[in-house]
Amino acid sequence: MGENRSEERLKAKLTVQLEHGQGTVRDLSASGIYFLTDAPLKVGEPLKFSVALQHAKTGSISANCIARIVRVEQQGKLKGIAASISRIVLLTAPTSDHAVPPPGGRSSGSHVRGRIRRLQGKS
Repeated sequence: MGENRSEERLKAKLTVQLEHGQGTVRDLSASGIYFLTDAPLKVGEPLKFSVALQHAKTGSISANCIARIVRVEQQGKLKGIAASISRIVLLTAPTSDHAVPPPGGRSSGSHVRGRIRRLQGKS
């Protein structure tokens, strides 16, 4: 079966924080996510989640997202969840231990693709 993706996916092993549980990210892009979880999620449900991304130059970036579940697959004791992201808000924190977001320390929309590409090490 062919895949119809509009964005390049970043293979990753990150923790995704769900409203009621957590999971492990397998891949992520500005338009979608695939993760494993034991949370009872179903196709068509709305989904709110966040993923923390670490980057040496910019500090940590938390991607707070709204999505819709498009596929659920049984993966042993866990479920593989594919979701289409409709909104991303990035919250940044400096690299120091005093993690106070800078004024306007969040962005969304068109800035997301560039930031994800920079995290992947691409221009």
